[in-house]
Parts: sequence; C-alpha cells; structure tokens
Amino acid sequence: MKIKLLLFAAIGIIVCSCGPYLTCEEIKTGSFYMVYSDKDSVLMERHGNVQVEYSNIGDKENGAYSNLEWIDECTYRLKFDESKHELNKSQKLVNDNNGIVVTQTPLNARCMYYTAVLTLADDKSVKKIGRICLK
Repeated sequence: MKIKLLLFAAIGIIVCSCGPYLTCEEIKTGSFYMVYSDKDSVLMERHGNVQVEYSNIGDKENGAYSNLEWIDECTYRLKFDESKHELNKSQKLVNDNNGIVVTQTPLNARCMYYTAVLTLADDKSVKKIGRICLK
C-alpha cells in the first residue's frame, strides 16, 4: 500500500512539474495582454523589436509605440518611439532615464510573469510586476 501511494505521489509530481511553459521566444511576435491586476489589462502587439500597446483595447488607432533592445532571451530594454507619436510626460521620463528594463519569467503555457524596472537619475527605481498572456 505504501509503495502504491509513493508511486502515485511521484507520478503526480512529475506530471505537474513537466507541464509546458510559454517560452520567451514565443512572445517576441504576436498579440498579448499585459495584465496589471484582475481588472486592468492592455493589449500589446509585438513584431521583433517593435511593440505597440493599446490602452483602450477596442481602439487600434492610438497605440503607444516602443522599441525593444533585447539584452538576452528573456530581458529587454523598452524605450518609447517618439518618431511614431508625441510622447506624454511619463513616456519622456522613461526615455530620459534610458528606458525600462523588463525581465520575463515563464509561469504556465499561456502566461509569463514580468518585472519592469525604471532606474531614475538619482539611483531610485520604480518597479512594476505583472503578467503577459497570450491573446
């Protein structure tokens, strides 16, 4: 009986730990949702080194364009593209401080965690944590 119970537990652990995870490569191109909280999300489209964020998911006319500089497979620096649209105050702050560094960590087959850090001129930093999920 004990052997069957141990075998069952071992199989359960193996099955749960070997599930597919979304890879960083899979989210370099396509449509995704950035989820900040249960009620707040943004539609995001990526094509290689270009990202467009739509605050109003139904309005694809007014996206915020960003350029991505990939640091490694799962980490990039984001700067807003002022050639595509006029930057607001917070977007200018991001660009003036060398962009936001975003690190992504696999969560499951549909989502990744991300940590976004903006380091300010006085060495203080602003950190935001959320999820990026397949559309």
